[in-house]
Amino acid sequence: MRITKPLFAIISKLSQQKTQGQKNLALQNSASSADHVVELNHSVDSMISAYYTLGLAKFGLGDDEAAVVAYAKAISYEGETEDEARKDLIFQAHSRLAELYNSQEAYSHAVQEYQYITENTDDANLKGNSYFAMAIALDDHLSQYDDALLAYQNAIQAGAGAIVSAQSYYRIGLLYQQKLNDQENSLKAYETLVKDYSGESDENIQQMVGDASLRKSDLYQKLGRLEDAIAEAIETRDRAQLKSQKISAQYSLGSLYFDRARSLYSDEAGTDLQPYIDASRESAAAYMEVYPLSLPIESLDKALIPFLQNALFQAGQLYYSIGTSFKYKEELLKAVDPLQLFAKYVDQGHFASSPEVLESVEESLVYAGTAQFELGRLQLGEDEGISDTAQGFFQSAADTFSSLAKRFPNAKDAATWQFQSGESYYAALAYERAIAEYDKVHNNYPKTESAPEALYAVSTCYNMLADSTDDEADSAKWRRKLFETNEVLAEKYPKSSYAGNAMVNLGNKLYNEGSLPDIENSERIRLYNLAVEKYRAATEIEGIDADTKVSAEQYVRETENTLAYYVYTKAGDDLTKARYAFSTGSPEEVEALESAIAVFQDLIKTYPSTKYADLAYVQVGEAYMVMADTEEDYYANAIDTFDSLWKKYADSPATDSQVSNAVKLAQRKIAEIRAYLDGKQ
Repeated sequence: MRITKPLFAIISKLSQQKTQGQKNLALQNSASSADHVVELNHSVDSMISAYYTLGLAKFGLGDDEAAVVAYAKAISYEGETEDEARKDLIFQAHSRLAELYNSQEAYSHAVQEYQYITENTDDANLKGNSYFAMAIALDDHLSQYDDALLAYQNAIQAGAGAIVSAQSYYRIGLLYQQKLNDQENSLKAYETLVKDYSGESDENIQQMVGDASLRKSDLYQKLGRLEDAIAEAIETRDRAQLKSQKISAQYSLGSLYFDRARSLYSDEAGTDLQPYIDASRESAAAYMEVYPLSLPIESLDKALIPFLQNALFQAGQLYYSIGTSFKYKEELLKAVDPLQLFAKYVDQGHFASSPEVLESVEESLVYAGTAQFELGRLQLGEDEGISDTAQGFFQSAADTFSSLAKRFPNAKDAATWQFQSGESYYAALAYERAIAEYDKVHNNYPKTESAPEALYAVSTCYNMLADSTDDEADSAKWRRKLFETNEVLAEKYPKSSYAGNAMVNLGNKLYNEGSLPDIENSERIRLYNLAVEKYRAATEIEGIDADTKVSAEQYVRETENTLAYYVYTKAGDDLTKARYAFSTGSPEEVEALESAIAVFQDLIKTYPSTKYADLAYVQVGEAYMVMADTEEDYYANAIDTFDSLWKKYADSPATDSQVSNAVKLAQRKIAEIRAYLDGKQ
């Protein structure tokens, strides 16, 4: 008959249960026999044997409490027997009680039993291990530190072997360091451990030696002996046989170099920062050396992952800091790899993800993108024009910032990263790609501060595209898009500082259209008026930058002056015609002159700061003098008009020559009219 595997497994399990059952039955029988001996035979030797056997049986059955009672009974006969075998059973009962008390957390009783063992054995191994077990109980559980230190020392002196001695020195170092805060004595214990046991092949001893070496380095640092700490970390790394120790020592070295760098930094003017820079470089390089030691990362012990994780971040951050602060190209190049590796290993699940780690990923990629952008700028300084290398750096920066915005679309800086992607393409002269990235800012993040800036950047790209082509049709196309974008910007974000720039650009468009040669004056004036409206709107935006506001105000003055010129010229032509036609003072002739006068008066009111407004006073005054030929009451109007111009410059003479001559003419006309009127009287 062939037995199937499931049935065989069942039979095997039943066999195991039967074996365990047989064992339990044997233990129960042994316990019963021992109880029977206790009841029937009260000789000391029999009682010792019976209680010891009962203790073994109860322990085997899992009844530790009963085992303790039995062993305690056995040792109660101490000194009452001369039989060597029974004396040995009493000693064994003490040993088993020590173990049981320890497992039951009855540490004071355990210490008493270990003390008994150390006083009653000549076996060096047993004595040393008992002292060590006693020290652990006193140290970790009873907080009797002085007694624990004595027990550790006794364990060493017992000569129980390298493992017990190494463990004792290690524990002495920990006790002084962590519980008694005695750094000097802790250092002595670690130094002895490292000096006397570094050559041992036992892996446990090697782990303790490695950890003690690192702790020595930490203690040197705390004691202000930084250079000793660095030397110790280097020695530990070079001596280490285990991968874990090499990695932890290398990481510690990076941290120590960083402490050295911090001690060398000063923000006082005139300080030589080269020592700080060199130490920072050493720190970054030391952190980066953790990376090759950790490969392949797929098989790296999980306990060592934090060393690699922090080392990559610290190396990238340090190289980035040096590179950006001092414009060092080499450090910027070195910063990118560890920062990108950090993010890559988080993505691959090698580094545990958490809100804090994701925040570090965000920071790493921001540093990486900024480093790539700075590399592009530095390359521009080296090249004549923009090289492929510079474009490569800028495009890498654009990719990094764009990926950041995709990875963390809800982050508070997502719009900024997306904008920086556009800025990177703009720096690479890839204007159309820049436009695509800028558009994502105002489309995806319309309520952020970057949105209006992105629209303005789009208009700038269109302007660059228009200027960079010799094809008139293409240039016109880009110009149209430029002004369409400005209109969107001014409409969607009328209060942003960039709306001011947009308004100025729209004003310039209207002004340029009005300045075309083959255009009617009435249309020219209409376009100039619209341009002035845009310029004025720009000056009224609260957030407009100072330079743009100054430009807008200047454009208002210049455009109004140009407007006033065309209005003045047209009104002058109309006035000339009306004056030549005036003879009888008919209502039609008067109306023609008054119509021309009204245009000049409107010019004075609308453009009071222009020179053509000043010149218009003379035109109006002379028109009234023409009308006075048939109706002398108009002389009063003429005098008032000439006088208005004279009073305007009574305290501050006109600087423009035409206006100055007009003021003088107005004075002569006033005198001329008054002389005429006085002569008539």
